Amino acid sequence: MDLRSRSTVSMASLHSEGPGGGASGPSDASEVNSAEHVRGSRHDVLDRWKALQEVANDRRQRLEESRKLQVFKRDVRQELVWIEDKMNFAKDDSYLDPTNLPTKQQKQSAFEAEIAAHVAEHEALARVGQELVSSKHVASADIASELEGLGEAWLALKEQTSERSRKLEEAVRLADALRNFQNRTHDLMSWLRHCNEEIASIELAKNITSAEAALETHQEQKGEIDARQNVFEEVLSFGEGLVSSGHYASEEVQQSMSLLQTERTKISEAWLERKNEHTQCYELHLFERDAQASDNWTTTRQGFLDNSEHDLGDSLDHAEALMKKHEDIETSLAAQEEKEKALQDYADRLVKSGHYDADGIVARLELVLERRAKLKERCEKRRHLLEQSLQLQRFNRDVVEADVWCAEKTQIATDESYRDPTNLQSKVQKQQAFDAEILANRSQIEAVSATALQLSNAGHYAAEHIAESVEQLSDSYDTLCDASKVKGQRLEEALKQQQWLRAIDDVVGWMETVETALASEEQGKDLPSVNSLLKRHQLTEASITQYRERVENLVTEGRDLIDGGHFDSEGIAESSETLRERYDALASPASSRRDMLEASQRLQLFLRDITDIDIWLGEHEPRAFSEDYGADLSRVQSLQKQHEAFSLELTGHETQISSVGDMAQDLVDGRHYATEQIIERWETLQQNWEKLKEASERRADKLDQALQSQRYYVDAADAETWAELKRVFVAGGGLGKDEDATEQLLKSTASTESDLDVFRQDSLTQLQGQVNAIVARNHFDVVAVESRQEEIKRQCSDLQLLLKTKHRDLSFALELHRFLRQANTAEQWISEKAAIASSEDLGRDVEHVQHLREHFDTFAQSMIPLGADKLQAVMEAGKELLAAEQRDQESQADPESEHPVLGASDQINTTQDSLRESWLQFQETVSERRAQLAAAEQIHIFARDAAEARAWISEKDAQLTDDYGKDVGSAENLQRQHEAFERDLEAVQTRVEDLTASAERLAGTYPDYASVIDEQQSAMAISWEELNSRTLQRRERLSDSLELYHFLSDVVGLVRCRGDIVMRRLSFYSLLPFEVILTRLVKKKHVTAAWSCSFTVLSGALHLVDFFWHGLHAPVHSNQ
Repeated sequence: MDLRSRSTVSMASLHSEGPGGGASGPSDASEVNSAEHVRGSRHDVLDRWKALQEVANDRRQRLEESRKLQVFKRDVRQELVWIEDKMNFAKDDSYLDPTNLPTKQQKQSAFEAEIAAHVAEHEALARVGQELVSSKHVASADIASELEGLGEAWLALKEQTSERSRKLEEAVRLADALRNFQNRTHDLMSWLRHCNEEIASIELAKNITSAEAALETHQEQKGEIDARQNVFEEVLSFGEGLVSSGHYASEEVQQSMSLLQTERTKISEAWLERKNEHTQCYELHLFERDAQASDNWTTTRQGFLDNSEHDLGDSLDHAEALMKKHEDIETSLAAQEEKEKALQDYADRLVKSGHYDADGIVARLELVLERRAKLKERCEKRRHLLEQSLQLQRFNRDVVEADVWCAEKTQIATDESYRDPTNLQSKVQKQQAFDAEILANRSQIEAVSATALQLSNAGHYAAEHIAESVEQLSDSYDTLCDASKVKGQRLEEALKQQQWLRAIDDVVGWMETVETALASEEQGKDLPSVNSLLKRHQLTEASITQYRERVENLVTEGRDLIDGGHFDSEGIAESSETLRERYDALASPASSRRDMLEASQRLQLFLRDITDIDIWLGEHEPRAFSEDYGADLSRVQSLQKQHEAFSLELTGHETQISSVGDMAQDLVDGRHYATEQIIERWETLQQNWEKLKEASERRADKLDQALQSQRYYVDAADAETWAELKRVFVAGGGLGKDEDATEQLLKSTASTESDLDVFRQDSLTQLQGQVNAIVARNHFDVVAVESRQEEIKRQCSDLQLLLKTKHRDLSFALELHRFLRQANTAEQWISEKAAIASSEDLGRDVEHVQHLREHFDTFAQSMIPLGADKLQAVMEAGKELLAAEQRDQESQADPESEHPVLGASDQINTTQDSLRESWLQFQETVSERRAQLAAAEQIHIFARDAAEARAWISEKDAQLTDDYGKDVGSAENLQRQHEAFERDLEAVQTRVEDLTASAERLAGTYPDYASVIDEQQSAMAISWEELNSRTLQRRERLSDSLELYHFLSDVVGLVRCRGDIVMRRLSFYSLLPFEVILTRLVKKKHVTAAWSCSFTVLSGALHLVDFFWHGLHAPVHSNQ
């Protein structure tokens, strides 16, 4: 019953009750009738009301307690009745019936919503009972028992409701699954029926295009069928799942699956059967198309043969053109045979495959083959005629060409060009080529004849014409051969005469040359010229002998020409006689010329030998008289060997000189025409020979002395070279680039000092002995030898002094290298430790950075003392080196000379300064690293605290829900919780303020990390401001909610006691506070969803107050 109905009942009860609360009577009527008087006497009524209140207070209290108990019991009974009623509904098992499940589910949802809506009323009733028990009511035990029974009944209702909801959901799920399966099965069956109709609806085509389209459409249906296979599998799999899960409709599902599978198989078989029909139809149309194409082609070729049956060609080109056309026809016919074979194979395959029109296919194929056979027969006949025509035209062409050629060549063979003696050889060659050409063309003539014979034997239709043409060609060729033979004989005779005359001209020219040579008086100026003249004369005599046979042959050839009946026999005989007489006249002058040249040759031989000896003496005289005794040992030895060879050469030339003397004596005894010249040249030669032998003996003695001195010079040079090499090694070897090199140089210097001692004892003593021997022989170079010996002694002394200085410098350099190595090691150690100290790893969190600080402190405590010890050791070593350098500089003999190691103090000082600077930088790096780690630790601590603060703020923010209570008690409880929540926030606020101050301090102390710190602090501040804003908003809404629920409670109390208010003339002033509160709340009109229904109640309550207000102010009629 709602508020409005309750107010109506209350108003009715007000009219039915009297002033005492019993049955209506005259006093009631009089009071009603005197209402107008009451209004006029308000003060009297108020006094009476006060008295009544004092009397009724005691009764009100007792009645109120009794009323609460009775109301509670009534509400409990009503609640139990309501729970029992709902329990009966919850136990309803109609959900087992799968029909109309959505409606049942909607009813279940409404049922659950009704129970959920009844929770507040049930909880209110429980709270009323608890309040009665708490107030120590006289019936507290009964109230507690009823509360317990009520709670058990309520709990059982909730459990039964949940169980029914679960089972109903399960039933809905099974029904949905079955319905889904049935729907999908129905869809597939409908599709199968539709697909079967479509397959059967496509008729067999009337042409190939339609057949292709039908096949394509049929194949598309196959694609659609294949595309549906996955759907079939899914539905069948789904159905198997339902059966295997024990669905209540498993038999129905199984039947549907069997039917679906059967229809699926039928549609595939129907498609295959219909595909076979469409394929045979398509193949039939393909066969008919190819057969029709073959017939069309045959008809076209038959027409061409009909039009060209009597045209065999009137020329070779025409015949060849006709044959080419016919070959094209035969080529296309051969190509068509492949198509014919393919057509026949195709037809056989169709027949064998059981085509529905097999008889028609066989009949059509036989018709095509019959027409093709007739076409082949006609083509063979025409080819035979065209071949004969082509042979005839080729024969005519060959005959005409051969006849024309014979006529041209006969004209050339009958000319008299052989009578012109010019270019006879060319003419003969041309005639030979002409004869070869005629002979070569004989095969062509014979080939023409053979062709004619072959054509005649083959029964050619033009055999008589062929025989006449061959006979005329043979006569022309025989005439040509006779004329060519005669012309060739004439040219041969003319050529032989010309060649004979040219041979005579060659011999005559030779004779003129020989006659000129034999008439010469030249005897030669020296032996080569004489030998040349004599050899030339010998060649001339040999040629005369050789030409004798040639002359005889020419004479014989001339006689043969005369005997052969040559047309110029007289001229040939005269030329032969002249040639013979002139040749016989050459013998006498040739003998005289030989004797004169041999005498001149003997004289030139003598003069040549004399001249050769004079030249040899002139060439070797500088060697015998030379003052060059050699500048070194190898040169002296070479000169000595050369002089020994020269002496042996002198001895060898004595035999040659004796031979020349014998030749001179023979020429003088033979009374040569140049006897005086011969004697004079011989005496001069003897004088020069004796002078040369004396000079050679003197030079041999000088070279022996030079060999002795040069051997000393070589040994001295070796000694000087050794000393110079040692000096260069000592002076130029440097002091070593590193410690190892300096130690090696120091060892080498000690070895050189030992080598110098050995050199003085051995090599220098040996050189002094050689010098003493040279002085004793009175050598021509004794002064230079003694001076050289003194220089060697001085070099040894200088080398010894240099070695001493070098040893000192190397010792200092070795100590310097050791110092630099020690400094470099320390520098490297500092760099390695500085790299560790300069690490940029500032830790991932507080624990990590604290670990890094502990590790770094341990590192610094161990490295700083160790580095100080290393630095101190290097500084002490440098100090000792600087002191040693100062001592060396003070002990330097020549202040102006530069010592190799002086000036090392700059390097030592630089190294020490660099090492000090590196050590200071390392210490600064350690300090900076400590400061960075300390800063990082503070920043990580701040970041951790800020993150914890944000997490705390987020946790608190999550506690701010949209629950503002359902009644006064829950609203007050939430308000108390919120006040505790705000007290908790005060601690958070203190923490946030501390972190904000820490952020400002850290940002000022570490400006490099200010951005990171500001980012953390800003995120925390934003979260805190949002939390404060939501907290304030929730506090305001909880206050409004509590005020609302207080008002609603007062309204309910007011409505419940509405009868007493009217009956006892409740002053309207007591309603004013409710109206004010209600009006204010309605005007505030909070927009939260939880209060939307409350505003409806508030509006109704406002109308109810208005009703009471106007009821109190309205006149009271006697009939009310």
